[in-house]
Amino acid sequence: MTILSQDKTILVNADQVELIGIRPASKDDASCTVYAMARGGAVWLGTYANKERAIAVIDKISNAIGLNMYTYSMPKK
Repeated sequence: MTILSQDKTILVNADQVELIGIRPASKDDASCTVYAMARGGAVWLGTYANKERAIAVIDKISNAIGLNMYTYSMPKK
């Protein structure tokens, strides 16, 4: 499976991903970035309004992997 980043500029092979995580996008607001660690480097996948939304996106990625989807496109919002 592959994961297409929110801005459609990065395509990640999910088989090479070691983890998918969340970190604050900014100190100024509640937005969070979803990223993947692949081959020792962090790859940005998308930024969302808050931690709860970012967690929901990771849950959707997990479901897509379980369903053997070919490509999961990160949601815009």
